[in-house]
Amino acid sequence: MQDGAANQAGTQGVVGQVLAWTSEPDGVDDTGIAQTVLGYLVDDLWDEAAGTFASGPDDSAATITARDAGDVTGGINAADAVLGLEVKDTYARWFNRTTPAG
Repeated sequence: MQDGAANQAGTQGVVGQVLAWTSEPDGVDDTGIAQTVLGYLVDDLWDEAAGTFASGPDDSAATITARDAGDVTGGINAADAVLGLEVKDTYARWFNRTTPAG
């Protein structure tokens, strides 16, 4: 998605979750588009070595706001619950590295 937030992972998350969840009613099917959007999030923006989602595909550092974190969380939740993608381990690693320890 172009022209989204400065954090591309947040943008992918929010758009992907909307597409996935709006596919739940009968007669609506945006799951293919949601799969593409959320696939980009987990396949292209996930930086395994850093344990985080990149702000953009060529960024070497990630900058994340609370809203971005919520948008990524929503996207990952939709990827798991609606699309059945195997994302729980990735999300747990990201969450543990992104949120401050309580």
